[in-house]
Amino acid sequence: MPSQFEPMKTDAQAHGTARDGQGATEGLAGSAEREEVRRFRTHDLDVLLSEGLMRELVEKIRKLEEQIAKQKGHFSLFALFLREEAPNRWDLVVSAPWFWADEKKTLDFLAKKLRSRLANDELVAISRIVLIEQSNPELKAIHRTLQVEHGAEELRDSNFFGLQIRHAYVITSHLPSRAEASRTGGAP
Repeated sequence: MPSQFEPMKTDAQAHGTARDGQGATEGLAGSAEREEVRRFRTHDLDVLLSEGLMRELVEKIRKLEEQIAKQKGHFSLFALFLREEAPNRWDLVVSAPWFWADEKKTLDFLAKKLRSRLANDELVAISRIVLIEQSNPELKAIHRTLQVEHGAEELRDSNFFGLQIRHAYVITSHLPSRAEASRTGGAP
C-alpha cells in the first residue's frame, strides 16, 4: 500500500496504460486495495473521534483535579496512564500529601468525585485508581521528567513505576513544598 502521502494509482496508471488517450481516473487498482484503504480511512476516523473524546475526558479530569486541590490541598501527581498491556483502559494515578491513612477512604472519596463529574461511558474508560505514596522514589522521577500543575501534558512511550506506559496525560506533577507536605486534608 502506498504511504499516506502518495496518491493512490488506478489500474491504468499502475500498469502504464490509458483509456481513450487519457489517464484512468475512476477507481483503485483492485478490491483488496480498496478494502485496505477503506479500513485505513475508518481507522483514521476512529482515531480522530477517540482523540476528540479523550480531550473532553482529560479536560473534565483536569477540572476535577483543580476542584479537589482547592478543597483538600495540592496533588503531587494526578495523571491518566494507558498501560501497554491494558489498551483503551486508563489508570488514574494519584499522589497527595493529604491522603488519609485509610486507603479505602481515599479511594472512595476519589471514586465518588469521578462519578459526580463523568458520564457512564467516560467512567468505563478508567480501569482503576492507583494511589502512590509520597515516599515512592518513582514519584521523584516523574517530577524530574515533568513539572505541571492543573494542566494536561502528554507523554508517550514512557516507563514509570516499572510499567511500560504507552500514553499519559499528566494533569499535575508537582513536588509539594514542606508546608504542603505537612498539610492534611479533612475527612471527605
